[in-house]
Amino acid sequence: MLKLQHPEDMKKATKLTEHGKTTDVLLEAISIDLRSNFDIRASVDFEYDEALYTLGLTESVSEEGGDWYTDATHEQSPLIFKQNNDHYKTVRRELVAEGVESETRSRKHTLTIVNRQPGLLALAAGSQGARDATCTYVHVKISIQASQRSADSLYSSSSARRSRVAPMLEGCRPDESPAFIHGRPRTVNFDLVFNTRPYLRHHGSAEKEDEHSISEAIRLKASTVSLTDGTRSDVHITPSRVSPSRKGYRDDEYHVSVVFDLSEYEHTATEKLVSAQLVVFTAQLVDANDVAFANEKKLAARGLPIYVFEQNDEE
Repeated sequence: MLKLQHPEDMKKATKLTEHGKTTDVLLEAISIDLRSNFDIRASVDFEYDEALYTLGLTESVSEEGGDWYTDATHEQSPLIFKQNNDHYKTVRRELVAEGVESETRSRKHTLTIVNRQPGLLALAAGSQGARDATCTYVHVKISIQASQRSADSLYSSSSARRSRVAPMLEGCRPDESPAFIHGRPRTVNFDLVFNTRPYLRHHGSAEKEDEHSISEAIRLKASTVSLTDGTRSDVHITPSRVSPSRKGYRDDEYHVSVVFDLSEYEHTATEKLVSAQLVVFTAQLVDANDVAFANEKKLAARGLPIYVFEQNDEE
């Protein structure tokens, strides 16, 4: 359990410069010193209205002159949001890396936990109007296991493994889910990643040739609240545009870009759009051999991406 306290920990703020912009953050760097390759899983549980945490794993290599440079970085996964239900404030940030090379003394690894919004702790202290210290607790879990594999061998065998698996929806962007949007946008976009081209289950020969027919199995679940009596309701919206494409350099990735039109909610004075979640009826999708699709295990566990629309001053 990680405890952050105001004002003591605010004095430890670090200047972090990224993309030409410098911000104050609270950073904890953990050095990992192992002689064998390893798998690592790290996670941080926090409430999104109290802070924003990120995780990173950096592999550094020593040059002949003794200087260190970054050889590889392992990125965090999207926020996990309890089935992407915006009623829950607790979210999880997770980082998973397999077969991390650590067999040479010229290589070192650093796991970083960064609070990118330390100012929220000060705001919490101010809202309480007290001189007493204010603190927040963050649940941190780190698991490291020795491995005989290396990242290179995992990558080289990934295509062969994926070609043998069942047809699957393997990923979906936006990666950051829930994705918070200010105001009322006219459209929202998603990018679906399948491991092979999907078809409608009861397709005819013409529909099988038409890549856009899979729009029948894709919807947007829009949750609204009435501004008069507070009644919540859900509606399913059909895509306004579907654009399939196969990456020329990948035989095991089939992308479908989906756009939904929200213009009817842009200027309404009777209801407010609260959230919008992608829905894919995989039971209606099959591959070229009529084998049914399924959601990738982790994707099924956390739910498909959801946009949360934050109220602004104009509303």
